[in-house]
Amino acid sequence: GLIDGDGGFYLNESGVVSFELTLDSKDEATLYFIKNILGYGNVDKRTGVNAHRLRTAETSCVLDLLKRVNGKLLTIDKQTQLRNVCSHYNIPCIIPSLLDSLSIIRNTAWLSGFFDAEGSLIIFNEVTLVMSIPQKNNAILELIGKALTAERGRINSDRSYGGWVYRVMNREGIRLILHRFTIHKLFTTARPSAKAR
Repeated sequence: GLIDGDGGFYLNESGVVSFELTLDSKDEATLYFIKNILGYGNVDKRTGVNAHRLRTAETSCVLDLLKRVNGKLLTIDKQTQLRNVCSHYNIPCIIPSLLDSLSIIRNTAWLSGFFDAEGSLIIFNEVTLVMSIPQKNNAILELIGKALTAERGRINSDRSYGGWVYRVMNREGIRLILHRFTIHKLFTTARPSAKAR
């Protein structure tokens, strides 16, 4: 899920494939944590922005990452990147079926990773806790909504940036989401929008 939100596979004009995962500088430790698990990659500060990235362009490392995520990426953009890179390496590209996608969201750490990248918890009026995930394309939000029926989330358009937001505002839905996050822990720090309003 974290790769679906903040990562990417890139193929340049010279035919070099690289992988990057970019997070806010406050989450530099998360990038080092991932680097230690993988055993490869470099973490560096991005120029001109308050962000760090984990990056590798070593073929063996990129192939290892492809093996780990092939069949597990759910956003249209990342699936397109996966197709391009798999085609470059002549590797079968696995795009999960609808049922597999729903299972990935329900039964793995995907939702926690995607929430780490894209989501926020917001307190309104000192009493209402809202979980939200904004996206430009609502396809992934529709998928999340289908997977998390018990949470009774809703998808609404957000004119402020021309996108969509999946929100869970009911107490039982929030309880279920927070329970998921106790099983599959969040690793990044609170996003600025998660402050009380």
